[in-house]
Amino acid sequence: MDARTLTKNALHDRRKQVIDLYIKRIPIMRIVKDTGLSWHAVNSAITLYKDDESSLEPKARGKKQGAGRILTQEQELEVCAILSNRTTWPKYPMWNRDFVTQLVEQKCGMTLSIRAVGNTRNYPTQPFIGLPKPPSRHQRTALKKIGKSCG
Repeated sequence: MDARTLTKNALHDRRKQVIDLYIKRIPIMRIVKDTGLSWHAVNSAITLYKDDESSLEPKARGKKQGAGRILTQEQELEVCAILSNRTTWPKYPMWNRDFVTQLVEQKCGMTLSIRAVGNTRNYPTQPFIGLPKPPSRHQRTALKKIGKSCG
């Protein structure tokens, strides 16, 4: 079993199990077989135990929240305020990645790639909750016809 796929609580329980077997002087390869963990996971638990008995609790995994962001929080909030204010949008089309990229370039002076903008419904996640879906292709076609007949 791969220790990386275990939850924090399950990994902590397995590490305690490893230490109990280690204290009983069971060979490491037998502990590997009995616990289902890899040799590296077993050896890491034993090393942690030798260094500090209380350090068996797994640490937080992955990146810290907000790491790798290009825009500051103030810049993100400014862009979100513009996107959530419908009066600033063009009359019919709703925003998309290209629109957000141009907006960020205009307001923040940074050129983001389309991929860096990501899924604009989730970038940044909080302010977009509850926004309606963009009009479908059929709705846009109907809106274009209405616009031509009125002009």
